[in-house]
Amino acid sequence: MIEYGYFVTDLKLPGGKVAKGGKVISLNTQAFNEGNVYALGSKYDPGNHLTWLEETLYNIEATSGFAIIIGHIMPNDFQDASGRRFHALMERYQHIIRFNIYGHTHQQYFNTI
Repeated sequence: MIEYGYFVTDLKLPGGKVAKGGKVISLNTQAFNEGNVYALGSKYDPGNHLTWLEETLYNIEATSGFAIIIGHIMPNDFQDASGRRFHALMERYQHIIRFNIYGHTHQQYFNTI
């Protein structure tokens, strides 16, 4: 759903080969940022982002695929309601999500959730 800044694409390996079943999910995590006053009216699922993510993960699971999730704002900085739902999805689909990677902090460290 590129209109809201989130999308899924095939995982492409060096040389352009597509990893079998591999998907990269790009999230517009700014929508969940606790400092985003424009999203306060839709804390649970701004832009149907999490509904789309759940459907996408379900479809990847159904095809025995795997996912890598990327975004900008770390999940620890998500608004309360959307953060809880996001963490529930990560737990539910942990067997197909290889890893999540985020930026924003301008520091190098690992954070496990």
